[in-house]
Amino acid sequence: MKKVYLTLGAVVRNEEHYIEEWLTFHKLVGFERFIIALHRCTDSTLSKIKGLPFADKIVTLELLGDEQFVQLGTYTKMVREFGHTTRWFAFFDADEFMFPLNSGDVRCFMTEFESHSGLAVHNLEFGSSNQVLKPKGLCIETFLHRAPDSYYAHHSTKTIVDPKEAVRFLSPHLLETTRGLVTEDHQLCCLDGIWRLKKEPVFSRIRYNHYHTRSMEDWVERNKRGNCNDPNPHYRFDVNRFCECDHNEITDTEILRFASRLHKELQR
Repeated sequence: MKKVYLTLGAVVRNEEHYIEEWLTFHKLVGFERFIIALHRCTDSTLSKIKGLPFADKIVTLELLGDEQFVQLGTYTKMVREFGHTTRWFAFFDADEFMFPLNSGDVRCFMTEFESHSGLAVHNLEFGSSNQVLKPKGLCIETFLHRAPDSYYAHHSTKTIVDPKEAVRFLSPHLLETTRGLVTEDHQLCCLDGIWRLKKEPVFSRIRYNHYHTRSMEDWVERNKRGNCNDPNPHYRFDVNRFCECDHNEITDTEILRFASRLHKELQR
């Protein structure tokens, strides 16, 4: 397998409604290869992937087990089997859209971090924008409202790592590396447990939009799917949880600069 600069790894389950947009968006921002593990998919997610014009850049794996913390084992396997084929390996979910703010290509952004083991990218949590049903249009055009910058969940990060320096996944959000993780300001950060860094969120240069709730219909389906990290979660994705997570205070259209190109690619 030819070595590339930037690879995206993910575990997905029943994402047929969004998978084409999500993969195409990340191809637009510079990802050259995708390693996608399908965990107990029962819909047309796989056929949607295979129908994309860049399907030859996508490696699909099938996961059948109900084991706890399936993401951690799968990510570890991805680094072991595919890490030597890429300079950077990023791990994001299908409801997370990552992009740099001052350019259109993540590869250009990552060139300045080549002296580091990995980059921790902070998120911004988007709500439903009062949508009850799944959108007919793009996710990035429909859900344009999010929580305030100070929202506690913005401490979450996802990792872009040099596979040669990967030590172990602590959680789907944090990866331990040989020399530690930095944020967009090149500051080395200490870990605060297995889910976050001991640092205030920074997202002025690169970030990912986390479409955590999306529509109420999406939330109901998410509740039926369950949690791939734990088959016996401490809470369900019920109405009360939806109301707790559905923040729409801030209008944020930053990602819309990719919408025109995304439409053109999807029309192919």
